[in-house]
Amino acid sequence: MPLTRAQALGSAPAPPGNPSSSPSIQTPSIVVPDPGDEPGETGGDLAAAIALLAKTLAAPRAEAAPTALPTKLREPDTFDGSDANKLRTFIFQCSLHFKDRANIFSNDLAKVTYALSFLTGSALGWFEPALFEGLTPPWISDWDLFRHELETNFGPFDPVGEAEADIEILAMPEASRASTYFMEFNRLASRLQWDDHALMRQAYKGLARRIKNEMVHHNKPLTLLGLRKLVQAIDSRYWERKAEVTRENPHPNKADPKSEPKAARNPDTLSRAKAPESPRATPDLTGKLGKDGKLTPQERQRRLDNSLCLFCGRTGHIAKECPKVQAVAARARAAIAESPASLVEVEAKKD
Repeated sequence: MPLTRAQALGSAPAPPGNPSSSPSIQTPSIVVPDPGDEPGETGGDLAAAIALLAKTLAAPRAEAAPTALPTKLREPDTFDGSDANKLRTFIFQCSLHFKDRANIFSNDLAKVTYALSFLTGSALGWFEPALFEGLTPPWISDWDLFRHELETNFGPFDPVGEAEADIEILAMPEASRASTYFMEFNRLASRLQWDDHALMRQAYKGLARRIKNEMVHHNKPLTLLGLRKLVQAIDSRYWERKAEVTRENPHPNKADPKSEPKAARNPDTLSRAKAPESPRATPDLTGKLGKDGKLTPQERQRRLDNSLCLFCGRTGHIAKECPKVQAVAARARAAIAESPASLVEVEAKKD
């Protein structure tokens, strides 16, 4: 009997041999049905193909690697050339954009154009004429030349000398944090060629007194990095303890009324217990008054030369405007008002 196409592709007949030998295991294969085959002959193969297709569709697909989102950097601060210390920061911010978007800033022309767009004031005015006149200056396509042009005209005149002068007077205030101090110290130190020992000595010199006092309880650091770690640890503990004290006593200016003495809480007692006033100080007039009770010629001339009051000897007014003269006159008028008889005697003597 001739074999059908499905039988020929599905499984091969067993080779002649020992009939007692066990038949070999056959792996079924998927067969595409032939239009000429009988329906009954291809039904099993079609079912197997459908089952394999369903299994393939149900298998989990390998997930594609997530695409990294681009970094969103803040635009550089504009630079107008008025503050030479800001140029270093401006160049650093531009360099961050160049590294983050290397495909965009693949040539120096793109870098220079980008930096020019953030210049204002005199800094932009320095480069503007060359561009308006249609010239092609060498710095337009060379980032290093453009940076040198900026630093020459708008950077510090002597960056190393200025950094040395600033770092020698740098000091950490008692109420400041160590991180702020070391941030400024590192900025200045990056411009110097000092070795680690010299930098450590200068950093210790500018520390706050409270930090130095606490460092005696620790081993002496031998490097600048060791000094910075020790100082930051001491400073962190200081501010931590200060926060604890604030929480323990949230109202330091309001004293507990129970702890005050009774005399202090009773205003009547306080007014009665007022301390006696100290006697007024009497000015020393020795050698300044003559026998007639008036100023000696020498004292009078001294007061005139120094613009002093001829009555009280103080500055800021003259004798007729002296407050002491007015006070004496007021007391005299009050005394006369209290004793009219004395006033009658005075008028009689005038007559």
